[in-house]
Amino acid sequence: MSRKQLRGSGDLLVTQTRSPIGRPKEIRKVLTSLGLHGIGQARIFDRDQPSIRGQLHRANPCIRTEELALPSTVAASNVIDSASAAEMDTYSYHTDELPALRLSRGMRNYAQLETYPDFVALAWTTGIRCSTYLDRICDLIDEDVPTEADTAVLAIADCAGHTVTDGGSAVRDAAEHPLEVKFLRVDYSNFSIIWRTPSYGPGAEWEPGEAGLIIEKFDPQLCASYLRRTATPDIAVRARGISGTFAVIY
Repeated sequence: MSRKQLRGSGDLLVTQTRSPIGRPKEIRKVLTSLGLHGIGQARIFDRDQPSIRGQLHRANPCIRTEELALPSTVAASNVIDSASAAEMDTYSYHTDELPALRLSRGMRNYAQLETYPDFVALAWTTGIRCSTYLDRICDLIDEDVPTEADTAVLAIADCAGHTVTDGGSAVRDAAEHPLEVKFLRVDYSNFSIIWRTPSYGPGAEWEPGEAGLIIEKFDPQLCASYLRRTATPDIAVRARGISGTFAVIY
């Protein structure tokens, strides 16, 4: 499966903030079409879909839109990348008596580094779809999308539990059910990539997903690139600062 087939993004969070009562009937129909049936309900859409842009424009009086990830053209640059993480909340702890650190900004944005004797584990919040994460992260780690030679764990909505399979099969299944993928882990020969879906909490409140890597050594420059290209915006714009802070404890 080519990377071109994997491309796609779910990077726009749309929340209904007002009732359509007293407004033109068209707005109520558009909200229903978007799957929004009450104040506080939220859905994730692809901002590049022309039909979605038109619907969002018509429903604008009753909705709020939020970017969940930086566009890849912006995320690949250093223009908006802050070297400071001083304004973030810091939580230090230990894993196997080795240092670990979690940096957060509000409830929806965090990045953390855990160190172990033989590897390090990175995790951060993301709002992008699994296909977009695979596409962007494979570019950075200089690997093709997973193949039959790689091991994978995949979970899809309405299916029983997690399925252990090969990387190629997992990617094909994920591509066939892009909105139903809940969890994907792919184990290459010397590292692993992990993605967990964004979800909806109580009252249909949107909660970010989680992306991660398990690697042998920590590389600050690559860490900043991972965050810049795949993390939620509040983390992505502070990628260099977060990576620099992680480098101190590593």
